[in-house]
Amino acid sequence: MSVITELPPFCSDVEAGLVSVVIPTYRRPQEVLRAVETALAQTYRALEVIVVSDGVHAETRAILEGMDSRLRYYELAQNSGPAEARNVAVRLSCGEWIAFLDDDDEMMPTKIEHQMRLADRAQPKRMIACRVVYRHGVRDDIHPERPIGADEDVADYILLRPGCCRGLECFRCNRC
Repeated sequence: MSVITELPPFCSDVEAGLVSVVIPTYRRPQEVLRAVETALAQTYRALEVIVVSDGVHAETRAILEGMDSRLRYYELAQNSGPAEARNVAVRLSCGEWIAFLDDDDEMMPTKIEHQMRLADRAQPKRMIACRVVYRHGVRDDIHPERPIGADEDVADYILLRPGCCRGLECFRCNRC
């Protein structure tokens, strides 16, 4: 666990099929702990979890320290925003695939396993996405409401579908 001053050299001896779960965080130790626990509980075992704190935060460091050998924790020297923390985490990753997870979200236990069944090493720029469950007390909403169509444009499906929007998370929406 260390404050980042420079990025480490390229990863060596990378396990085939390794997935890097990238989690940016900012002063939310209990939330990031839950996110990390769900990432480490994946049925797909070839993974590493990289948490980058957007600024120095002793409480977050303490709660994650020594948790699992697959967890790496870094802190930015100063607050730079979630995009920078996420980008640094990606640069620190060693995996062939990147899985993004926000610090206040959780992964279903088989999420990465299901996605890796679709992964194709011959097409490394492929994007594998899944639907999201929003929990509202006793009600669950699944978004998008349906799987993507075979010939449907990914950008239209993710960004323009009315059922996919939540506040400012989309660029255009008919019923946000």
